[in-house]
Formats: sequence, C-alpha cells, structure tokens
Amino acid sequence: MSMQDPIADMLTRIRNGQAANKAAVTMPSSKLKVAIANVLKEEGFIEDFKVEGDTKPELELTLKYFQGKAVVESIQRVSRPGLRIYKKKMSCRKLWPVWVSQLFLPLKVL
Repeated sequence: MSMQDPIADMLTRIRNGQAANKAAVTMPSSKLKVAIANVLKEEGFIEDFKVEGDTKPELELTLKYFQGKAVVESIQRVSRPGLRIYKKKMSCRKLWPVWVSQLFLPLKVL
C-alpha cells in the first residue's frame, strides 16, 4: 500500500512517539524527511537522527524530552496535498518570533 502523505505520517509518528514517551521512532526515509529532520534537530526539537539501511533506508529520530515532558507540544501539517495553503513572504516574517518555529511545506514564496 502506498503512502499518500509521507510528511503527515512523519509528524504523526513524532506526535505518537512523544505521547508514548518513546526514546526514538523509525520510519521509511526520503530526502525530504531527512531535510525536515535536519531542521528539527537544528531548532532543538529532536536530539538526533540517522538513516540506516541500503535497500530500504529507515530514518530513526531520537526524540527530545525536558524534565520528563515532551519538547514538541504540538506539531501539525498546515499545507497538505488536498488543501494547499500559500503565504506571502511578508506575512511569514510576522510568524517567526524567536520562540516559535514553523515549517511551511511546500515553501513557496509568492
């Protein structure tokens, strides 16, 4: 069975893993998922990630906790295949204070 929205699946696995207090979650890997994992690591939302396997690469995300609580309180996909949402460049700048990080997928500046 093919996956219709792999990014939403990735975010759901992160959400479910942190709700269950898992140390790590694994999922099928892709270049886009690795790029998202890299951003999440740089922003401090996950500890680390690694890609394992040659024929069917698996992406393993090591989840991050602070004083026993999940670092990621909520994570969701705004723009999805069935309902694309585009933002203008200037409206995105208002949404980026130091304490909030958002990923816009696809990142298309009008």
